[in-house]
Order: sequence, then C-alpha cells, then structure tokens
Amino acid sequence: MITVLILSQLQGKAFGEYWSLGAYPFWASFLFSITTGPTGEESGWRGYLRPHLNEKYSFFKASVIQGVIWAFWHTVLWFVDSDYMGIQMIPYVLSNVIVMTGLCFIMNYFMKKNDNLIYGIVIHFCFNFLYCFLQVDIWFYVILSAVYIVIIALI
Repeated sequence: MITVLILSQLQGKAFGEYWSLGAYPFWASFLFSITTGPTGEESGWRGYLRPHLNEKYSFFKASVIQGVIWAFWHTVLWFVDSDYMGIQMIPYVLSNVIVMTGLCFIMNYFMKKNDNLIYGIVIHFCFNFLYCFLQVDIWFYVILSAVYIVIIALI
C-alpha cells in the first residue's frame, strides 16, 4: 500500500487507478490466495527450514538464505505469471528476490517473537491477496524493493 502511494505521487495518478477487481470474483481471489501459497509453503519455509537455518546461522544470515531460496522457488512464476520480458525482466527478478527476502525478515521476526506459524501464513496471504488486484508497471517493483530494503534495515 505504501509503495502504491509513493508510485501514485511520483506518476501523478490517483491511488485508485492502480487497483482493479480483476477477472475473478472477490471470493475466488480470496480462496486462491489462501490455498495456493500460504498454507502449503509456510509449513515448509517457516515451519521446517527456518528452525534449521536458525540453528546454524544468525537471524540476519538465516533470513537472507531463506529469502533467496524462497525467491528462486518462484522462478517459474517470473516467466509464466508476469508481463515482463527483455530488459524489464532484470528489475522484476531483482525485486522479487529483495521483496521475498524482506518478507522472510518480517515473518521470521514475528516467528522469533511468538513461534506461531499463523504469522507467516497471514503475512503471506495478505501479500498474495493484494497482488490479485494490483495494476502496476515495472516502477512499482523498483519502489517496492526500496521499501523492503528499508524494512530489512529497520529489523
């Protein structure tokens, strides 16, 4: 939301122009978002991998390793679920790696404090759900990366 607000200010467009209900009904987007990533992936990434990495590495290093692995897990989506090709693919892929690593920091922060997998599931769901309605260009991903770099630095 912060990134869309920044983008709207930079591009001189209304905040609402970046959102669309899309091709699917709201309930279908909700169902798709909760069942395709958060519920299955989080048991592996935060439930299994996170504790193993935390045993061997610092919080920072474990989160970076987990974020990079998680980002490249989604490699196929970079090609089949995006409109970016050629030179635009570079900031898109870099943004995915930075943002997913940032999300790992956020989820791992809450998991470290509360040790409850529901935090990872809810954060992952909210992230996926918002993407169902976004209508943005490549600059969104550049700004989103900067926002997540700041979040990583703050954590």
